[in-house]
Amino acid sequence: QADRRQPVQELDTTCGGSGKKHSRPTQERKAKRRLKTTAIQFIMSRRRYHDSDDEYDHRQTKRFRRSNNEPKQIEERLESLIFRVGEKSSSSLETNLEKLAGVLQADIPNYKQKILDTLYSSVTMLPFKISIYSTLIGLLNAKNYKSGEEFVNMAVANLEQDLVKGQFEPAAIKVRLLADMVNAHVISSTSIMAMFNSFVAVTKEPDIPQVRSDWFVHTVLSALPWVGRQLFKEKGDDLASLLSNMDGYIKHRKKHYLSSLYTWKERVYPMQEDYLDCLWLQIRDLKANNWKERYFHRPYRAFDDILVNAFDHTFPIVTIPPHDDDTVYPLPKVTFRLIKQEAESETAHCIERYMMEESIRTMMKSMYRNRKECASRLLSLPSRSRLSLYDTIIEIIFSDLYTLPKPQFPEPFVSSLLIELCKLEPTVVPKVLAEATGILYDRVNIMNVTCVNRFANWFSYHLSNFQYKWSWNDWEDCLDQESSPKRRFVSDVLEKCVRLAFFERIVEVIPESLVQLLPPEPAPKCKFERSDAESTDPAVNLAQQLFTAFKAKKSPDEVIEVLESAKSSLFADDEDEYIKTAAEVLIQCVLTIGQKSISHATSGITKFKSVFQAVIKSGDEQIICLNSVYSVWERNIPILELLLDKILRLEIIDPSSVINWLLSRDMLGSFQRFFVWNIVHHCLRKCSKRLHIAKNQLQAAKEKFSSYSNSEETTDEERSKLSNAVDNLSDEVYDAYQKQKEIFLILFQRFIIILNDHLYRRDQQDQGSPWLGFALEKLKEIMHTYHEEVFSYKETLEQLLFTSETDSRILRVFTDFCALRD
Repeated sequence: QADRRQPVQELDTTCGGSGKKHSRPTQERKAKRRLKTTAIQFIMSRRRYHDSDDEYDHRQTKRFRRSNNEPKQIEERLESLIFRVGEKSSSSLETNLEKLAGVLQADIPNYKQKILDTLYSSVTMLPFKISIYSTLIGLLNAKNYKSGEEFVNMAVANLEQDLVKGQFEPAAIKVRLLADMVNAHVISSTSIMAMFNSFVAVTKEPDIPQVRSDWFVHTVLSALPWVGRQLFKEKGDDLASLLSNMDGYIKHRKKHYLSSLYTWKERVYPMQEDYLDCLWLQIRDLKANNWKERYFHRPYRAFDDILVNAFDHTFPIVTIPPHDDDTVYPLPKVTFRLIKQEAESETAHCIERYMMEESIRTMMKSMYRNRKECASRLLSLPSRSRLSLYDTIIEIIFSDLYTLPKPQFPEPFVSSLLIELCKLEPTVVPKVLAEATGILYDRVNIMNVTCVNRFANWFSYHLSNFQYKWSWNDWEDCLDQESSPKRRFVSDVLEKCVRLAFFERIVEVIPESLVQLLPPEPAPKCKFERSDAESTDPAVNLAQQLFTAFKAKKSPDEVIEVLESAKSSLFADDEDEYIKTAAEVLIQCVLTIGQKSISHATSGITKFKSVFQAVIKSGDEQIICLNSVYSVWERNIPILELLLDKILRLEIIDPSSVINWLLSRDMLGSFQRFFVWNIVHHCLRKCSKRLHIAKNQLQAAKEKFSSYSNSEETTDEERSKLSNAVDNLSDEVYDAYQKQKEIFLILFQRFIIILNDHLYRRDQQDQGSPWLGFALEKLKEIMHTYHEEVFSYKETLEQLLFTSETDSRILRVFTDFCALRD
């Protein structure tokens, strides 16, 4: 039966029009190939299919089917054809879809489940091809009604599962697919309208957070550009009622959170808007144009004569799970506008703008693991509107970079993507990027502090890939104000550039006037040096004894003996004075002998770990240790950060001590330097990572215990061991949770103390000072960056720290943050 099936037809799985035609080997080249191969090799080479070719002829297809009739190979081939449909080729997209539908129809009797699963996974992984796959599903449905029904049931079932699991992004993609399948006559407009009404009905549920109803309304609005025209034709009255219900909801929404999500702290043009308000205005623009848009390519229109005769399917109303307090809904956003495009007043809320931006976002989500492919696909997107494709791409990339509370993509991906775009379009993209960078620099004074830091991170990395060439003279205006955000931003950029290159290299490329903003030339500053001279200072004498012990290569135990001997001979058994001095002298001496390189320093710390643990026991000694490390390497911040990471990993000091030290009065002079917040984030991430690992280990142990307990072959002793392992891991999770909670409480407590001290020492007129604004922005940044952790401790924070007695300016940061999930 497999041999009698319809053979695979000639098929080009790519979209038409823009690709180059690949010529087949000429007769002369084939003759040369014969001379170099045996007869058998020649025959096999004729049968082999090359994935790099855009086309293959009918004879090659027949040979492929005859010689590769094993089920696994055929399944892999079908999967490749489905995934590749819509790529560049010399054939039109419609031609390829028609041929692919014929191939799949011939293979459905034997590979139905594989075909349906692949179609479904393709939509999920490549959402920018939704219209292509809905057309393909429509063609299959026209030929095989049962297959279309099974796919619809599969999509609806998976949508319900996503809603139960709280996987809202995949769920939104499935809603768009179901909506677009109405155009391909796979799903009835009655069913999709019923689903939309059930989604909007969530807004009437009592005692739910606004983020829940926001998501359901946004999902419906974001699907209307795909299906609005068809619903307008077939269900005009129902559509009008749906829009009226959403309009009433949007008008009465609370938006207390907006101020905490703004990139700019002042009004700028183009305006910053709530994401749902902006989308609603764009849908109204679509409605005003009778639901016609000019951006999407809809391949199913070419098959209207086939699809119109197909039977569409109905499905029951999607089951929406009730609200659960543990469900984490997507947080609200603010639209980001940067580059003022032509006819801005006309395009700000046009539906084409939303469609182009959404195409860019879905492309980035699908391709973010491959920056080269992503950049190439972005530049190949159609530009069928009044908007500039290049301007919009740059704007959307920066929109993600400056999204609060957290960007969707890692900063390295955004940076490398912009570099690839510059390489692919060197005559256009660099100019647009330079214009955008100029606008961002001009607005640094009113930019959110978190966004300023991301701007500095990206720009320094970008310059490192282009020989640090920039119009530095344009930034000399930052020197006019001593403590302005612009000056601090340029200083941070230059410091990061020094870290990516070296001090002398940056001095060469910047104007002489900006050299004053560079950090000091990297060099250690050691308090104690090796000397044979006698001294009356006990600290100096202890340092010389330690240097002698290190030079003699004494073991850690012998070094401890040296310290114990010095305790009686130099400090007359004064315990307090000895502990303070020993902690400082020990770290100073180890770093002094290891100042040659970071490897020497970390090796010394590792070797004498037991010595440090014997001397540094309490929180006070840990603070002394941290001050000593900072005093030695304050001129070389990268080494300072690496050494602090090392002593944290060796558990010589605790993350809570690092937080107490960084936010102490002794470090206030460095409060606005970026390295302080790098270390703070490092400590917080370390605690979160430990808790995450412990939870994963506990989950794995529970699953193992469950599987073994149900087995009759498991002995009581094995069950007991597994049960004890689960108990021990549960204790580890609890301990990690408590330590994470402790460090967040310490962090916010230190913030409040520092801010209260500043407000107490200053007059009321100083409430708008740059330092205070920076500190409040950093408090907001911590809450946003670790919003999931902070929300889990919300009640404790309200009871202990952010009470009614807290200063209103500090308390407002916390209440605005809590409004994100209200």
